[in-house]
Amino acid sequence: MMITLYFIFNALQAALLAVYLALVGSEPGAGVVFNLSLSRLLLVAAVFAVSMVFAWLAYRSQRADSRIHRRAEALLDHEENIGLIFLGGVFLAAVLYFLLTRQTNWFGDLKLVYERLEPVLVWLALLGIQSAFMAAVWYCAHFMRQGDQSGVSQDLAELPALFGVYLLFILVKLALVTSTSYGPLGRGDEMTYFDMAESFYRGFFSVAQSHHYPPLYPLAIMPALVFREFIFEGIKFINVVLSSSIIFPAYFIARQFLDRKHSLIAVLLTCLIPYHLVYPRRILSENLYFPLFIWAVYITLTAPRNRRMRLQWDMLNGAMLAVLYLTRYISLAAIPFFMLAWWIKPFEGEGSLFRPGWKKIQHAVLLTLAMLAAYSPWLIAGLAEGVELKLILGFGVAAKTDPAALTLPRLLLWALLYVCYYILVSAPVLNLLLATVTQIDLRRWREGLGRLVFEMLALMAGFYVAVTRHSWRAYYNREMPSKIMGRYLIVFSVLYILIAMIVMRHFDRKRVKSKAKFIIWTGIFPFLLIVLANAVLIQGAIFPVDEYFMKALGSVDGFLTEILGPYFFLMVALLYGVEIFLLLTEKRKYLLPVFVAGMAVYYLSGYPAYYHSLMDYQTYPWLSGQIADLLPESNLKDQSGGKISVFLPAEHTSQDEAEIYNGLRVRGIDNTEILTDGVDPLGSMTNPRGFIIRQLKSAEETGEGLKVYTFNGQYFTIREVDHEALSEGG
Repeated sequence: MMITLYFIFNALQAALLAVYLALVGSEPGAGVVFNLSLSRLLLVAAVFAVSMVFAWLAYRSQRADSRIHRRAEALLDHEENIGLIFLGGVFLAAVLYFLLTRQTNWFGDLKLVYERLEPVLVWLALLGIQSAFMAAVWYCAHFMRQGDQSGVSQDLAELPALFGVYLLFILVKLALVTSTSYGPLGRGDEMTYFDMAESFYRGFFSVAQSHHYPPLYPLAIMPALVFREFIFEGIKFINVVLSSSIIFPAYFIARQFLDRKHSLIAVLLTCLIPYHLVYPRRILSENLYFPLFIWAVYITLTAPRNRRMRLQWDMLNGAMLAVLYLTRYISLAAIPFFMLAWWIKPFEGEGSLFRPGWKKIQHAVLLTLAMLAAYSPWLIAGLAEGVELKLILGFGVAAKTDPAALTLPRLLLWALLYVCYYILVSAPVLNLLLATVTQIDLRRWREGLGRLVFEMLALMAGFYVAVTRHSWRAYYNREMPSKIMGRYLIVFSVLYILIAMIVMRHFDRKRVKSKAKFIIWTGIFPFLLIVLANAVLIQGAIFPVDEYFMKALGSVDGFLTEILGPYFFLMVALLYGVEIFLLLTEKRKYLLPVFVAGMAVYYLSGYPAYYHSLMDYQTYPWLSGQIADLLPESNLKDQSGGKISVFLPAEHTSQDEAEIYNGLRVRGIDNTEILTDGVDPLGSMTNPRGFIIRQLKSAEETGEGLKVYTFNGQYFTIREVDHEALSEGG
């Protein structure tokens, strides 16, 4: 079935590409058939033929006794072949990315051919990435140990269900999440990432100008810029595909401890976290970083069944840490703790944790070298441009500080604030996380659940140090705590849910020595912790914090608890109470339904209010989309989009200006002139074409008989003006 799915995906993608190429058409006057030139017609036919070939392969591979199916399975039955497919896919994607990031003049006389083939090159790059991904999933399902049993692997028949969840999740997010996101918000990181992606696409990328953020996420979204009129929609689609893929490493981690059914349930619960509601809507690296982080946790936790593949797996582990670092600089703080988690993993031939043997030391050295090799292209490129080493390594983040604020009391304050934030993020499962203490055999803590918990705690420590230092030094926090960087800690919510599910499923009541102490430790104590955390972070009852300390667009897990209000405490108290009762009685069969229902209610009950809060940010991004619809197609590669002027209502803010400007820019309309209606005279417009946005008090107040645009309970008109209209009005 996996083989058939692979062919189906390729067939659908090629068919969609053929449709896109046909709809785009050719230059005016060059059409031969259906507004297509002969060369474009041949290209469409060739791509469609490839789609039909893949469809035929999908059809023929359905039967297990078919020749295609047998040959594919024979190929994939050898680890070396899967490794070659993975590396081949990565290499193909790298070559095509190299071509896509060249200036058009680099192709000389083939410039026009290249421009016409750009969408095809993107599809071929996708084919490489998809092949590498499918090879990785196949390997994890077929060749990895299940738990600590070296001879047991999972059943490949599980994968279609997992891919079914993945595709359904993508469709849900496209329909309910990203469909109401219309452009970048404010002046933050989104446009920095977009600028980097655009500079890659135009072939002008410079580390010296863009070292503040590493390059991997901008490279991930760069292909969307090829599809001119659909740039922002393309970026959102990439975000959805990337962020939804978190279910694969989450499933494989769960499968180390749980059966197929409970692993799928655990994965479905991870789909409820607010990360999936917020980040696919925005141009932010969390869409790539989160799934990569969970993959890194899985790779560090596990090992192949075939001991001869352990060295390659460990080198992959090192390369994966570099990939994390190339996505978010904060990964530097986590790398030593990933290494520590790798070190405690049992190794064949070691004497003990502190007597590793030369073979383990050799693996550690090669792991480190693989990490350095994977990171070296970014390092070499930066040094070649004369960028300071500390900046290439990410130490320029939060470099602007107020020395007067760098005091020990403020450092301790931030240390407490982040402890409280960890508590709020884990709140719905904190009782089960604390129950883990009673379930781990300390004599075998390096195995099974003990190793996973150790890895999670180690990584939490690394991130804790990084975020505490960052917020303590950040210039915007110099007067009082104004913003907590909860977005850096979202990666742990999935691990919390997985560990809670594992503990709940394998809970051994015999290990509970005292029911009274267990109730205090897993019920009363965690509830008091969340009351304290809420008082500190949300109520500001102990230390003064900014009114918007936890923002809907960043500290998503913490903001959800704020949205829930007093119901937060009620739901958590009920969850804790019922779960403790079921854990300590003979009614364990009700525990799973209660846990699933409780988690679903906890997350979903806050989503309507959360969604409404997100829509409050969308007015001017939406208006930018309406203006873009009135303009012709533009080309980011050669900056052919025409410049325009936009007059905003007099009561607009600087953020509104940024959102109109950026919303147009991600649609290929650059250097928009922003003016104020009623303040700046029409004659001050420097571009030949402009638009006046006016806000109405009601839908009936049309003013000049113009179309009324309605959004989020507000009414607007958009009037186009040009120089002739200006001279008449003058």
